Amino acid sequence: MKLLESLRIRARSALRARVPSLAGIVPRPPRVDLRLDDFDGPGNVPPATLDIDGWQEQVVAFVQWAGPMPARLIARADHRDLADLVRFCHRLEMATTVRTGPAGLSHARAEELLDRGMAACELVVDALDAEAEAAARALVHARHSRAGQLTVHLHVRGHAEPGDDLSTRVRSLGLDRVVASPPWVGPDGLPGDARRGSHCPVASRRVLLMPDGRVTACPFKGGAASTFPPDLADHRAAIHSCDRACAHPETA
Repeated sequence: MKLLESLRIRARSALRARVPSLAGIVPRPPRVDLRLDDFDGPGNVPPATLDIDGWQEQVVAFVQWAGPMPARLIARADHRDLADLVRFCHRLEMATTVRTGPAGLSHARAEELLDRGMAACELVVDALDAEAEAAARALVHARHSRAGQLTVHLHVRGHAEPGDDLSTRVRSLGLDRVVASPPWVGPDGLPGDARRGSHCPVASRRVLLMPDGRVTACPFKGGAASTFPPDLADHRAAIHSCDRACAHPETA
């Protein structure tokens, strides 16, 4: 507790000291994503080199740079560091969303994640089959058993918007919302779809921490950083000039 409180104080102090130098130079992202493994990844996720200590150091370095903000943790439900990192981010006053799949998401695991500070869950499935329904029920059960405030969204892979039948089933399970989760790669083998005007906004919407310690925003573009504050000028320029439009929820 004393360590976490010390980290909070140091992070706030560092942010106040850096505000003048950050203004107009490095935009403060509204969210940080922590990709712990290759779950629901684009296919080019690097092998993990960070252990729990390394991840905590990355989070602290990020907070010292940009301050506490909402965090999304992307991992399989049984990832060994997931619950500890949910707790760590929660203790640093970062509203925490977990993006995961149904495998391993038992009643006990759902309750553990909620107890550690999970505020929302994006349950990613291919279809609302028996396994997905069991995981959804586990999350809703955890919300009721703990009398907690937990938002649960079902993300169904595929381009099509969910039909009325699926929406009705989702409501009957007690979930808050169902949304389509388009694939990372389009029919032409390239990320997303061809862009028709405007520019990709992902660089201004999030910072993405990768499992090998790199700091980025888009998993498809080069120019990632390895330290804080991150120098992402080339990376942002590549994103700005990208001719593809990714609709994956992670880039929203």
